[in-house]
Amino acid sequence: ANEIQLARRIALPLRQEPVDQHHANLGRAIHGAGRHLEGGINEIERRRILHLAYERRHERRILIPLAKHRAMPPLEPISDRLAAQVVFCIDEREESIRRALEEVDPQIETVGAAGFFGVAIDYAGIDDAGGVSLCPVVVKPAHSVREVPITQDTHLDEKRQGLRRAWAKLVRNGFISSRTLVRGWISTACLGFLSLFPLALRVLTPLGYGRFIKRLNRAFLPEPKTEFTFMQDDLASRNATSGLVSGFTTQEMADRVYSVLGPAGLHKAHARLVVILGHGSTSLNNPYESAYCCGACGGRTGAPNARLFAIIANRPAVREALRLKGVIIPEDTWFLGGYHDTCSDDVEFFDIDLMPETHRSDLTRVRQSLDKARMLSAHERTRRFEAASPDFTPELGLRHVQERAEHIGEPRPEYGHCTNAVAYVGRREFTRGLFMDRRAFLISYDATKDPDNGALGRVLGA
Repeated sequence: ANEIQLARRIALPLRQEPVDQHHANLGRAIHGAGRHLEGGINEIERRRILHLAYERRHERRILIPLAKHRAMPPLEPISDRLAAQVVFCIDEREESIRRALEEVDPQIETVGAAGFFGVAIDYAGIDDAGGVSLCPVVVKPAHSVREVPITQDTHLDEKRQGLRRAWAKLVRNGFISSRTLVRGWISTACLGFLSLFPLALRVLTPLGYGRFIKRLNRAFLPEPKTEFTFMQDDLASRNATSGLVSGFTTQEMADRVYSVLGPAGLHKAHARLVVILGHGSTSLNNPYESAYCCGACGGRTGAPNARLFAIIANRPAVREALRLKGVIIPEDTWFLGGYHDTCSDDVEFFDIDLMPETHRSDLTRVRQSLDKARMLSAHERTRRFEAASPDFTPELGLRHVQERAEHIGEPRPEYGHCTNAVAYVGRREFTRGLFMDRRAFLISYDATKDPDNGALGRVLGA
């Protein structure tokens, strides 16, 4: 009886509203299946009915809105040159902030590319004991990149590593001592009560506690300025043990940049500021945290990839090599790496000190627009959270998602990927302004710049 009601409920709206011929045929098929249910149903018939229902939902939620949006007249640009371009990962969780960013500032264009941005690397930061692969799991990186302190800040890095080693030793000794008979009893009796206060603060004011810990780290842990070792000078850079090449040649760097800009159609007329925004997700008590980070980076953060892409795209030799490939980047275009936390909706930028003073106003505009966009995106996300009030303002919505990222009682702070349903491959102008409810991977692709479909094959293959 429940299956009969389900089929009738699926078919009923189709008979009540005007639809095209394909839609009507689909409705009649479902309605006929509903009548057939009265005589019984088997497993195959049940699957067929549910599949027809899925097809109808996909058509109504995705295909028809895309077609109607495509038929609308395009928005006329306000000026001949965009104020900025922001390259996001194709991840569906970036759909809402991309839509909001283009809404608050129509002179900003967003682009979607795989979040490792074409640079498959074995990467180690200044605090990492060893390298990790920042690329899709089906790709084996052939190049190593290391974050090192600049020469002037070497002493700060030595001090930082000394403090980290001392703290690690203290924590390890405390961990071992707490599990012994005598020292465990003493530490529980003397220090157990003191642990109540940070626990209470973490539960009652998770965002305030998280910010307090970050301020402590900044106050006591030196932060040296860093740079990447990404230049390959000769074949001697190959490490015989790991098989990794230390850094890239100029041609290899140009190929990586072209792999992102070329298929997306960004061959010329770039904005003065192009932001490469990697993403990841941070949470306190989520056993599946890596599943919410960048899948194109093997379940890790894409921040190093974004930073590296921006650094190599700013090199004159790389731009000259790109010119031979048909990608002409204006001399006044500056690439800037950044990071977007999809859980807390925080955004940060890298290597701002290297940016020319002439581009400071462009960065200020992008910052202000991103601040508005991430509030709107967070406010949109909170409607799925039972702990959030429906009366939240965008400001309170942003604070709520930031608290969820720091809350010890939130094992699912983000609900990442829970609505993913479709991947759209095409130009952004065809989807710009269309509400897709964080359901779509958005891959920027311009077919007019890909006559042999080679780039399309690589995109769909990935």
